[in-house]
Amino acid sequence: MIGLCLKVNIVNDFLRKAPMADNLLKELLVYKDGFSMSVQASHGHYCIPKEDNQLYYSDVEVGFPSKKEPLLMKYARDKSKPTRWKSQILTAET
Repeated sequence: MIGLCLKVNIVNDFLRKAPMADNLLKELLVYKDGFSMSVQASHGHYCIPKEDNQLYYSDVEVGFPSKKEPLLMKYARDKSKPTRWKSQILTAET
């Protein structure tokens, strides 16, 4: 459970560091091991709450992982392209 909370905190900390402005996309979230993915949350993205610049999101929009990640594959629309998918809701509990 501690690891789960850490992942949620990493995503929410990342989103708080660069507030959403003018519907611009955020830079990729890059982990220490080099893995990266797009993480977005605003009124124009699939997220909960569906508002800009919140302190906490339970769901966020993710996509374009830098490599195949088994934990994310259930969200991929096309399983044959594990790094070329976008815009699925990722429950923060993943």
